[in-house]
Amino acid sequence: MMYRILIFILIAFLSSSCRQKTKIVSMHKDETVDSCINIASVYYWKTVFSLNEYEQKFLQKNHIRKIYLRFFDVDYEYDERMVKSTIPVGTLIFKDSIPENIEIVPTIFITNEAMRIGDPQLLVAKILNRIEKMANTNDLPQIREIQFDCDWTRSTQQNYFDFLQNAKEELMQKTISLSVTIRLHQLKMPVPPVDKGVLMCYNTGNIKAKDTENSILDVNDVQPYVKGLSQYNLPLAIAYPTFSWVIGFRNEEFLSLFRKVNVKDSTLYENTVASAYKVVKDHYLEDKWVRSGDMLRLEESSYETLRKVKETVKEYYPSLMNEVILYHLDSINLSKYTDHEIQTLYSN
Repeated sequence: MMYRILIFILIAFLSSSCRQKTKIVSMHKDETVDSCINIASVYYWKTVFSLNEYEQKFLQKNHIRKIYLRFFDVDYEYDERMVKSTIPVGTLIFKDSIPENIEIVPTIFITNEAMRIGDPQLLVAKILNRIEKMANTNDLPQIREIQFDCDWTRSTQQNYFDFLQNAKEELMQKTISLSVTIRLHQLKMPVPPVDKGVLMCYNTGNIKAKDTENSILDVNDVQPYVKGLSQYNLPLAIAYPTFSWVIGFRNEEFLSLFRKVNVKDSTLYENTVASAYKVVKDHYLEDKWVRSGDMLRLEESSYETLRKVKETVKEYYPSLMNEVILYHLDSINLSKYTDHEIQTLYSN
């Protein structure tokens, strides 16, 4: 009898805990979200916004609430005096409209060199003005958050943090929150002055090393970085990879990274061991000349690896924000996972 009573109490406790609401304070309003349900989000990282049927259904059946939409990159060029200046690159073209009830987060990638040479205050003004024009021109829903993506280093940290502080002050006046991407190695660096971060849980290994098994994601590479997550003084959402690529080697030296390779084509490639393929015929591959004998390493983000990494992150950071982001919205890569696997990745 006592055993049954204890079981009943335990179930009641878990149920009541699951019904509790987690309060998230944002720049625009206070929100409550069910602590047992993650906000399902996705990155979109292409130069043309156009959704095929699979991608439209993916958004619907997974109840995607937010798209981190790459608007443009910021890089540099030389002017006629051979002086470097910052410029926008690869501006997104809208061919489709944004699906209803989905929040858009304009996301801007900034190169380290652009951050090194750009005046932080002027750069903020240029970028925010361009975002506003793109949003108005394409009739986007109200912008509530803007994200910057920069793999800053010690040499660019001061400029980047000044840039972020200026941006945050500008956006506060418009009740828009500011977020940034955080690479794993940046967890050991000072915390940027923003409202929240997105931990990019991928690109964990040495891509150029011949003996690396998977540079995209490996739980053994992730674990040392996330051990101190609970002490990181910034709310974090987590982004997980669903993409794949191929790494080329010649004479055991790094050759190139290839993003679209049909390694199953037996007229060009021979599967040797596991995810390794040997080139059997000279040909051009994405504007790169590959020779017979060159080796290709196929790297993918398997569901099992993603699941283990997610469990590891949760172990060291149990109070993480209720938001999971997949990188990125692409039918070719996402279709490799079952509906159940995707739902499991998004679930809490």
